[in-house]
Parts: sequence; structure tokens; C-alpha cells
Amino acid sequence: MEHPVIKLKNLTKYYDEYQRLIFYNTNLEISNEIHAIVGPNGIGKTSLIRMLAGFESPSKGEILISDSGGVYSRINNPSEMLDFKMAYAGQDDNFLETLTVKQNIILGLESRRAYFFSNPKESEFRIKELMEQFKIKLNLDKFVKDLAIEELKKLSLLRALFKEPKILLLDEPTVGLSYSQKAEFWLIFKTLREKDITVVFTTRDQDFAQAVAHRVSWIKKTKITGTKTMKLKENIKLFTNDEWSKIKYQKPEIKNQVPLLYVNNFSLDDAKLPSFFNLEFAIRPGEIYGIYDYENLYSEVLTDSLVGLVKSATKRIWFEEDEITFYSAKRFSKLNINWVPGQYGKKAVLQDDTLLNNFTFWNYNKRKYVTQSGIVKRFEVKNKVAILSKAYNISNSRDGLVTANKLSKGELQKFVLARSIEEEPKFLILSNPFSDLDYNSAKVVIKRLTSLTKKGKGILIIDTDPFLLQLLCNRVAVLYHKEFVAKMVSKQVKASNMINPALWPSFALTNETFIKSEKMSKLPQTKWFVKKQAIKKFFKKVFKPFIVAKKWIKDQIDEINSRLG
Repeated sequence: MEHPVIKLKNLTKYYDEYQRLIFYNTNLEISNEIHAIVGPNGIGKTSLIRMLAGFESPSKGEILISDSGGVYSRINNPSEMLDFKMAYAGQDDNFLETLTVKQNIILGLESRRAYFFSNPKESEFRIKELMEQFKIKLNLDKFVKDLAIEELKKLSLLRALFKEPKILLLDEPTVGLSYSQKAEFWLIFKTLREKDITVVFTTRDQDFAQAVAHRVSWIKKTKITGTKTMKLKENIKLFTNDEWSKIKYQKPEIKNQVPLLYVNNFSLDDAKLPSFFNLEFAIRPGEIYGIYDYENLYSEVLTDSLVGLVKSATKRIWFEEDEITFYSAKRFSKLNINWVPGQYGKKAVLQDDTLLNNFTFWNYNKRKYVTQSGIVKRFEVKNKVAILSKAYNISNSRDGLVTANKLSKGELQKFVLARSIEEEPKFLILSNPFSDLDYNSAKVVIKRLTSLTKKGKGILIIDTDPFLLQLLCNRVAVLYHKEFVAKMVSKQVKASNMINPALWPSFALTNETFIKSEKMSKLPQTKWFVKKQAIKKFFKKVFKPFIVAKKWIKDQIDEINSRLG
């Protein structure tokens, strides 16, 4: 092997407050190569890459980085990365959302003149040169707050490459990406293989690692248990194996009946969000329905629009035959409709708060956890979180006292999913629900989801993974360029059909037939009608004690009169 660029010597890492051992007496040497670190959720992949970057320090042992002369030194903090000609692109990257892609790439290099192109045009030229060289497609003038997941991943990588590193550290670079987007990153890694750059990246996707890395190391139980040299093959299919096919699941037969949830004329025309037009779909009791987000653009905005978080969306929605078009997210929750956003870390979790408090805030309107007067039933909450942690194997939850930001992304996603699934909602909406889960964790979640369908619950999955949708869904609609372009039912639901645009015309939108009840054929509701209903309900609640008291007085008078004859 060549002269090692990075050495891990007797590396031990643990967290005092939790007595959690991550690595114990671990050794590894990495030369000038692409080296993949593979392991399941919560095993320590992110901890390792953060130690390499100087964000965290080993508890014992040392990490040594070689300079061009072969002299080894320790990195003590992230600010020293440029001195070692290192760059880091992680899952926790912080961007300034109100600035453009170009501004975020350049930001932070001003103080290092050797790395900074003082002329803005020269900087832009260098960025575009890198984009062409690594085949990265990105709009430099787009604001970060408007970027999709794939674009954020590319921005993170491009910002790291702009620093002209000799050592590139990447934490889960392909997590959350669709089938086609992983192929794009395969091309990026193919270019990296031709460069004089040492690349260390973590992943739980073993197929991708074996397709792009020179060597792969596996983490298991606090140790790097083995390292293997890969025979690189120019074949993208190496990392597109259908791992879901290992799970045995027999889809139930679903009768064509009045749907549990029916959505019609679903549109969004908003300059700040991905737009879509005239979507129509229905989910029957006991069914898992899939929407395949081919471009990985619509998953999040569809979920938010459905539950009333995006006010500019237009639609008509019926649930259990009643129209709920203008219902707020709070009223959706009261109907026992639950949802898990793809960006759960931002939208469904208080990162600095405990799992107990996170569970409570999501279920604040449920009287079994919070009283009418707002008092938390702590025993019930603690007991429930303990049950979730055990059932979903959420390690180091510390009876719910650990804060959300102390969990790995996979462990946190399990908690967020468990919190919704185990309340057994009548209807569940999931956006990319397996994006951060390893195979074993995903199996547990799938088992829980299928148990819901056996009880007649409905599930909508909006996802970028065609193989997952093939496994679980009775029917699938393909969403591409703002509209449904194909609808597949029964045996037509195959990943090969979803990912091949040439086949879409074979699956007409008329494949689906909807049964509507008489209530669902009424004229559309107005916002005033919904407000009027809410006002009536409010006054009914206010005057209920008086009505009860009036009835009690009347009963007493009647009883006295009957005794007097």
C-alpha cells in the first residue's frame, strides 16, 4: 500500500454523559485513495468523520494526518483543515439560506488569500470550471432556501471542492437521493477517482461504496472489522440492486370502494416552491398508495400542501366522505390524520429538547398525554417513549431524556416514525420515510406499517425509491414535471416501469377508477362555510355547561312536581 495519508492509532471514542462507547482501540490506515466507511445507523460513522475533520476529539488514541513531506500531525479543530488542505461536506452543513449558491460557496475563504479569488468573476469562473469538471449541475444564482435535497448535497460537495483539498471528507453524500440522482453522484466519484485527492466517505449503502471506492472498511460493534480492496467496474447497476426484494411481503387485495381519502384538482402555483397541477388520487381503507417523485422535487411540498401548511395550494379533499378542504394542520391532527415530513429534523423535531418533550409537543392535542388544561401526563408520556424505544431499537434514548440532536439521523428518524405510527392514525402521510434508515431498521418500520393496513388504516408514501414503492404499494402514480404522467395498479407496480420514461405512456391515468359517495358529489365548500362550522362548534362548547345545568334544573323541577302529584 502507498504511504498512508491518514492513520487511526488505538482510537477510542465514548461520550461521558451517556457512557456510550463508539470506538474501542481501533486502527486504520488510509492512503491516497477513495475509502468508504460502511455501517448501519448509530454505529459511529458520523462520529468518525467528524473526528477526522477536527469537530470532535478522540477519547483515547490519536488521528494523524500526513503533509506532503510525510510528516504526521494531529488536527485539533476544524479551523485547521485548510492548513492540512482538507475539506469537509457533512449532513450537518450550515448554509446561509438567504444567500445564493455562489455566495455560500465562496463564503468563509476571504481570510485565506491563497484560497480566495478576490475577483468575483474569477471566483465564478473557477466554480463553473469545477462544475464542468465534476459534471455537477447547479444554478449558482438560486437562493439556498429554495434548493431541493439533491441540490443541497451538490452545494455541500462543490463548496468543499472549491477549497482545492488534498483530503476530502464526506458524510453520507448520497443519503436521501433518488435512483437517478445516485447515478449522477456515481459520475462525480468516477471523476474523483482520476484526481490526486484522498476521499474518505461514510455510507450505509454498501452497493454504492463497492461501486465507487478503491477500498471499503466495515464498522461493527466499536471496531473496524475488515477492509477489502474493490475491483472497480464501470457499471452503475452495481449500486442499484433491489435490497427491498429480500423482504417478504404479500400485498393484500384491496377492493374498489369509497376511498378513505380522496384528493382532486390538487395544484400549487408558487414562484418560491416546486409547482404541480391537477393531481387526483384516492386511498382506500387498508391500502398503501405511492407517489413516485421521479425528480426528487415534490415530496416535501406535496406533504405540506396536503395538510394545510402551504396556504397557496388549491385542492378538494375528502376524508371518510366528509370534505376537509380548508382544514388546518391542527384540525387534520384532530381527525387522527398523522404525517411525517421528509425534513423531519427541521419540521418535526425540537433539536435541543428531549425525546419526552418532542413526543409531547407532537401529541399535545391528545388527552391521553395532555389534559384539557394543558398539564402533561408525564408518566404516560415516559412509558410510551420507553415502549417506542424498545420496539424500534432506538439505542441510547435514556428513557427519553436524551436530546434529539444527540441521536444519529437514523435513530432520530426511527423515533419520528415511531411517534406517528404507534398512535395508529386512521390515515398516515409519509415523505421519504426510509431516507436515513439502514436495512434492519427499515424492516421494523415496514412491519409496523403493514400492521396498520391490516386494521383498515390508509397510508400515502411519497418517495424517490421505486423499489420500496414496488414492495409496499398497491397502486403508484408517477409525478414528473409538475403532473402525474403514469398510474400503475396491481402487477404493473414495478420499479422498472417507474424509472423508465419510455414506458410511462403504457400506463394511462385512466387506470384508476374512483367510487364517490353522494356526500362527495356536493358542491365545493367555501372557507366561510368551514369558519361557520367552527364558530358553531365553539359556541356549542361554551354553552354546553349551561345547557346541561338547564336540563338538570328541569329534571329536578319535574321530579318535585311528580312527587307533589
